Amino acid sequence: GYDRIIREIERETGKNKVFNVCSWFYRGPWQLRTGDSWRSGVDVFASWGSVSGVIDKQKRVGVYTIPGHYGDTDMLQVGNGSLTAAENRTHFAMWAMFASPLVIGCDLRYVSDENVALMSNTELIAINQDPVGRSAAYVKTLGSSTELWMKEMSAGNGSAAALALYNSGEEEETVT
Repeated sequence: GYDRIIREIERETGKNKVFNVCSWFYRGPWQLRTGDSWRSGVDVFASWGSVSGVIDKQKRVGVYTIPGHYGDTDMLQVGNGSLTAAENRTHFAMWAMFASPLVIGCDLRYVSDENVALMSNTELIAINQDPVGRSAAYVKTLGSSTELWMKEMSAGNGSAAALALYNSGEEEETVT
């Protein structure tokens, strides 16, 4: 299959490469064997409907992310379009939780200081880059629209997790 052909090309050239399989959804184990990363959904655009749609799809495909084989939720739209500051923060934080490649998709000549600070947030990047290499998993919905997501993290001798509360609704919500 394709995985064998691609790995043969890598061996013949002697070059270490990162392969991204772009088939716009998880299509089976061959993606894990072939790609270092694989597109886990459709293209994302600089609108909240697009970003939130990609987040929702991760409930089904994020479980296939494993160390060395990462679900690629597409490039970040932080700093593009009409995303609000809160939407940019949610977008970047959830991509970090999904262990997705953090590919900046805005023109860096015009990005705001606020978005530069967001995209260089060392705590979020550490969550994204954690060696456990797993995507966050949807746990449950609290209240009417606030979703709890959990990402397994390394912790030396114990276990640890990063938690995210993601409000998928339009209204502010208080949860416990």
